[in-house]
Amino acid sequence: MAAPQQQVATKKNLPFKEFGGVNTQAARQVIEDIEFAWLENVMPIGNGNLKSVPAPSTSLQTVPSTCYYMQEGNLNNVAYMFMFCTDGSAYQVLLTSPYTRTTVAAAGTFSGTLTRIAQWKNSNIVIIDTTAGFFDWNGSVLDVYKGTVQSVSITAAGIGFTNATTTTLTPSGGTPSVAATFTCTIGINLATNTTAGTNYAAGDVLTLVGGTFTSAATITVSSANAGTGAITGFNILSQGVYTIAPNPLTGITVIGGHGTGAIFTLVFGLVGVAVATPGSGYTSAPTIAIAGAGAGTGASVSVNMNTTATGTSIATYAGRMWVANGRTIYFSAPGTYNDFNPANLAGSVIMTDETLKSNITRLFSANTYLYIFGGGSINMISNVAVTNPTYSSTGAILTPATTIFSNQNLTPSVGTEMSFSVASYFRSVMFMVDYGVMALSGSTPQKISDPLDGIFPLFDFVSREPSCGEVVINGVLCMAYLVKYNDTAAGVRSLICVFFNKKWYFCSQGTNLTFAATGSPDSDIPGLYGTDGTNLYRLFSNAILPISQKIQTKLWDMGDSLYIKQAYKMALEFISSATGVINVSLDTETALFPLATSGLWVNTALTQGLWVNGAGVSGVWQTFLPASKSNYVVPASVGYSFTGQDATQFGNYLGLTVTSTIPGLTYMGMYLQYEARAQWVR
Repeated sequence: MAAPQQQVATKKNLPFKEFGGVNTQAARQVIEDIEFAWLENVMPIGNGNLKSVPAPSTSLQTVPSTCYYMQEGNLNNVAYMFMFCTDGSAYQVLLTSPYTRTTVAAAGTFSGTLTRIAQWKNSNIVIIDTTAGFFDWNGSVLDVYKGTVQSVSITAAGIGFTNATTTTLTPSGGTPSVAATFTCTIGINLATNTTAGTNYAAGDVLTLVGGTFTSAATITVSSANAGTGAITGFNILSQGVYTIAPNPLTGITVIGGHGTGAIFTLVFGLVGVAVATPGSGYTSAPTIAIAGAGAGTGASVSVNMNTTATGTSIATYAGRMWVANGRTIYFSAPGTYNDFNPANLAGSVIMTDETLKSNITRLFSANTYLYIFGGGSINMISNVAVTNPTYSSTGAILTPATTIFSNQNLTPSVGTEMSFSVASYFRSVMFMVDYGVMALSGSTPQKISDPLDGIFPLFDFVSREPSCGEVVINGVLCMAYLVKYNDTAAGVRSLICVFFNKKWYFCSQGTNLTFAATGSPDSDIPGLYGTDGTNLYRLFSNAILPISQKIQTKLWDMGDSLYIKQAYKMALEFISSATGVINVSLDTETALFPLATSGLWVNTALTQGLWVNGAGVSGVWQTFLPASKSNYVVPASVGYSFTGQDATQFGNYLGLTVTSTIPGLTYMGMYLQYEARAQWVR
């Protein structure tokens, strides 16, 4: 008698522990085996580590109007979020408890549509508005520069000035709402050598001491008598800075040099005019009358008004402030944020290249460069420097010092209109366009959002511009983009697209968020803050609150999509930090499952008959009709679990959908047991 043959097991196991990112480019059946069709509020950190993200905080603070733009600022090493509202008001919110709100500007101060800020050191927040102008905020005072006096240039020094403190400079004209005030200093502009002295030599530097000064005038001896050392020629080396002039005959002491006995008669004129208060509301530059007990004659000055009255973007770069307005970029004097006087090495440049098809949309400082974004181009400014002046043989200036820099076009075909989408992520500058997210590394922008191609057409960029920021989630630095999403199932809602390590996944931290920005109250740990227009939240910050999670795996074909597979079991391996439930459903490509109903089998001759199974037993042919997916509920307790259940379903493709709200949940693996049945396509 022959020994019975051992039956070969045909059931197979599919373990899923190698976790990639989400891929919406194609249907669930054709994405890579390690990819997900959907991941929401679950982060694919690595193999066996699919972790839920923290929930948002409760409201930290509210603003009385609708916030449309916000950005972090730091004042004296304290982090704040600056929130600008549609009624033209602005507020500062402390990013640590008690999250105090301070009014920066009352309603009507700004345009309510386009205001931007930049950080200057950690002392000032500099603000530019498309209509309201140029401002700065130091934590307590808001200064406005539109319609203000920026500086004063001396056109004629005059003679006979004796006392700068009693000299008055009175502006007139320009119809200001608040008049500007000025102070002046005097210095020598004429000198006569009344006594030549003895033993002097060419090159001697003589300091003229007397009066009240912060810097004494100096004279260089250009020639002296070879025998006696009497001074025969001299030049004024520096005019000095005085508030009270010395007596022109008796109040001057000459020190320095090799000789003695030299006496000079000096004539004082204006050498400096400072703006004590810039005034406000000027419609044109005022004229200044010079008078007073200490005033001389013949002096005149001209007033320089602020030339950066309005703008649409602002950035701090190379120790200067840069402002874009249309196609023009203004830059401040070295080491200043509010001095745009060309006499002080400030200036402007107009972008004339045809690569900038419209106007500048964003200035962005990163990686030692200033990036200039247009709708379809990117330029880069670098190597900012100041040239040395050139002089004639007599010491006259031939060419003054000027500011120079390199301006290079990086790409003539890729830029962005979405100014809030520009941000740094490691060494890349990332930004969003209508068809994807781009990363600029070096000089070449590359699209990094191919896995989001299937969902990008559902983002509404018209009614709400995307915003973004860096954020540390579960110990990993990520880049997050907040978009308005036309969800075909749940309706219009806010969605956050998150990127790290070449992976994408989705997060929802509130369905009505309208703006997101990075804030770093912890100094070196970037956090992401969001607003719904009224409330300010810290996103991804609460690991205790429930968070809605959804995981959709690929629909696997197990190596051959022509085989119908019968599923027997499904299982889940996870670590939970709290009690709760996890819902798991087994999916197929059609959701057609065997039901209790039956029907007749019809052969190719259209004759009804009975179906005979392999054992020769007659039976009925079971019909396949749409039905609910096979589900089971996993009761989760704190700690490690490996649990599953039977699942008898059929499909050319099999996959899983997992949902839960348990905070701090880590999915370690998902499993299916199946058997290949008929090699046919339904």
